[in-house]
Amino acid sequence: MKTLTVFLLSMMIAHASWVAKINTEVISTEEFQQYINVKKLGSGQKKSVPIEDPEAIKSFLGQYIDGRIILKEAKKAGITSSSKEIKNAFEAQKDDWLLQAFLVNQIDMSSIDIQEKDLRKYFEEYKKKDPNVDKSVTYSKLNNQLKGQLYQAILAERAQELKDIYRVKLEKKNKVRKNKLTDRVVAVVNNVKIKNNEIVEKLTEQLKITGISMEQLKKRKPEYERALRVVRNELVLQVMVEDEMKEKNFANKKIVKEGLKILKENVISQVYIKNEIFDKIEVTEREKNELYESQKKNLASLGFAQVTDYLNNTIRKRKTELALKNFIAEKKEEFIIKRNYTELKKVK
Repeated sequence: MKTLTVFLLSMMIAHASWVAKINTEVISTEEFQQYINVKKLGSGQKKSVPIEDPEAIKSFLGQYIDGRIILKEAKKAGITSSSKEIKNAFEAQKDDWLLQAFLVNQIDMSSIDIQEKDLRKYFEEYKKKDPNVDKSVTYSKLNNQLKGQLYQAILAERAQELKDIYRVKLEKKNKVRKNKLTDRVVAVVNNVKIKNNEIVEKLTEQLKITGISMEQLKKRKPEYERALRVVRNELVLQVMVEDEMKEKNFANKKIVKEGLKILKENVISQVYIKNEIFDKIEVTEREKNELYESQKKNLASLGFAQVTDYLNNTIRKRKTELALKNFIAEKKEEFIIKRNYTELKKVK
């Protein structure tokens, strides 16, 4: 009887609908549909959107297959969800993921419509503002990668506008008091105090990405105060959104739980790539000198330590991307990968 049950179960699995197979591992239509649903959740898409384009779906399937390959290798390296490193990294990202997933769905990111004319206008305005940009470069000469960066910049600005509108709406619903930026407590949301050192710490973290030091920003007082106000508003919004999430039991929704499962898998991939590729990449003095010479103008205002960190990280990231691409290509040669495009058409 047990043998019959196992046989029937194996037959059911064999005939289950699937979109891809990696050797004996089956990626079912249901599993991949959940992945697409989570991507929609994370991008705040609520209506007919480009993500449902057949070519986009094929691209996402390719990304998903790549992700499964990395997870296979991570498992071989002993990097699993039960390891302390993964648990700590997951907990560090979990709250922010929940916050952003909830927030983008409240502001409806799908209402943002960016056209080619918007990219062109943004580029021309950027050229006027930035003295380091070659004025002879026209929009028509930009490649798709640079246009993609323009798109992301506009998307970030418009998303911020929607967040500000949502924040003002929530501030009317909650008890919010904003004090002077120099006060020890810069804001109180209901009974939660936001202290001055909190906004300074958050701003310092954000500045690390730009390469600008806090000391440099403080010298430009209007910009410094504006940056502090922006960060204070972000923390005020965060407190209010956390209350909204609890009220709506957001973390216990089925799609959100699925999203957290995928987040943990992404964390495993991130740790594997860092440990096995990024940390093992060597950067030569010649590579640093070449990059420095090509970006000397942009790096002129930074200190020696900042420049060194920027050069090392930038080169490592570039070499990691190439190494990861080659690594996945090599692994694909080892696996038998099948795609079921007929079944893929059912994914929306």
